[in-house]
Amino acid sequence: MSSFIRSKLKKHIKMWLVFLVSLFPFSSIAAINCSAGWGDYPYNLHQEPAPKKAQSKGRIYFYSLPKIDCKTSTFIINNDEVLKYRESNGYSYVNFVNKNGAVVDGWVKMSTSSQPIKRKMS
Repeated sequence: MSSFIRSKLKKHIKMWLVFLVSLFPFSSIAAINCSAGWGDYPYNLHQEPAPKKAQSKGRIYFYSLPKIDCKTSTFIINNDEVLKYRESNGYSYVNFVNKNGAVVDGWVKMSTSSQPIKRKMS
């Protein structure tokens, strides 16, 4: 094979490789999975949830998993009452009954999440 044909072939192969690599965006390689699986089941069946009050000057956002990349648009505000079930990775798993009566649950950052609710003894 002549050197001219060989150089053209090499150039052609390089162009195809660049084209094929561009078909696979690198951001999808490191995508974060925020869908909970069976291993992420957050309730401890042997422990009563602890009633807490949200303490924050702003919104406290829920996360679908205890990971910074799993933030949702759902939030609670200061003095909302929650039930805390467990802690993991700097987050607390809580649930909350919203104004429509629906139970909302998820992870919140522990640094902003809650203070114990003091119940009056009757």
